[in-house]
Amino acid sequence: MNNKTYLQLFIIFLIIITSSLIYQNYFKKVDYYEDQNQSSVSNEIINIEKNKDDEKFKNQSSSIIEQLKYISSDSLGNDYIIESKSAQVVSNNYNLLRLIDVTATILLRDKDPVYIYSDFADHDKISFDTKFYGNVKVLHTDIFIKSENLDLFYKDSIASLYNIEEAYNKEIKLIADKIDFDMLTRDLTINMYDNNKTISILKK
Repeated sequence: MNNKTYLQLFIIFLIIITSSLIYQNYFKKVDYYEDQNQSSVSNEIINIEKNKDDEKFKNQSSSIIEQLKYISSDSLGNDYIIESKSAQVVSNNYNLLRLIDVTATILLRDKDPVYIYSDFADHDKISFDTKFYGNVKVLHTDIFIKSENLDLFYKDSIASLYNIEEAYNKEIKLIADKIDFDMLTRDLTINMYDNNKTISILKK
């Protein structure tokens, strides 16, 4: 072969080598970066969807219920009505509601109703047990009690009041720390936290 032929072959070989190098170093990198970008976008979309679901769950968990009202009746014919201006699910326990500005009415069969008022309450939707707190007031016939806390055990018809500020029965003022009140029998169990202190009964 003459020199011209060798030169042509060398040029062709050089073109092939150059093209190969350009493809390896440029186009494959572009493909790689596109694949990486697509993977990153896909992961971002998944994360966005997960965040949306988490946010949705969070919003549902913290959603406010306005003007809530529950009514329950027991086998003895007593009715329990609890109302609040607003309510919110407590943590992840969907059976427990935190109530705000609360009014409860206990309609006892053949007896006068019991009225309970409080700033807040934690109410179990299954058992109907309710913990009232914050400016708790109880009205029942001639009984008036003001306290910071009242735990109502609905099934047992027991109201346990503690951190008592005032307690009256007709013309009698009672000074005590804790009162357990049986709403069916109207029996009272009265206690003081400090054993050195005595329960006082004063005439108004």
